[in-house]
Amino acid sequence: MQLQLERANLVVDDKGDPSHFDLPGWIMPLVTGSGYGVILPPQQSLEKIAQRNRRVLSSDSAITNAIFYQEQKWATCNDRDMIADNTCVTQRFVPSGESDAEPITISSIHLDANDEEKRVLKLQRCLELAPKFSPLVIAGDFNAEMLAGSCCHALLSSEDLQQTSQPLPPIDSEQLKIECTKALRMPVNSSPPQDEMTKWREMY
Repeated sequence: MQLQLERANLVVDDKGDPSHFDLPGWIMPLVTGSGYGVILPPQQSLEKIAQRNRRVLSSDSAITNAIFYQEQKWATCNDRDMIADNTCVTQRFVPSGESDAEPITISSIHLDANDEEKRVLKLQRCLELAPKFSPLVIAGDFNAEMLAGSCCHALLSSEDLQQTSQPLPPIDSEQLKIECTKALRMPVNSSPPQDEMTKWREMY
């Protein structure tokens, strides 16, 4: 889930630092006393994106991913290797009262809206957790359909095929062009520049 967090209050502390970020007021009635816990990135990461938003958008806000979970059903694991920034929040859980149960890892991600390479790198970063923290569930705003011909689809397919030592099946060049066109937000039936297609094939 993606949220725009708010300052807990507008009062700065005795060091002149602004207050920390917290859940927005509109969602508080839904989670307060409801038995839901929330996983957020550290305040340092939230402050970093807020600095960017103040500079670019003139808005003192922190937009971040979050994980909500029912505390009666799930307990969090204390892991130092989890990813925790405003575009990828990851946490391991075990069923409450079953400390010996196999944990499940949840990643809430927000992939870049315009850059396929950035989407691939972020997705790859999450997938690197899989060998150590499987089973792994990745959910969130992908900003892409991840259809055949896209580089994200190729990454996910290759990860799956590695389990059976099979090569990635060949893809039609027209499908590559279609997905590259969509990723560049170009009109349907147009052709991407040659340098973009070359870069796309290399990533694929």
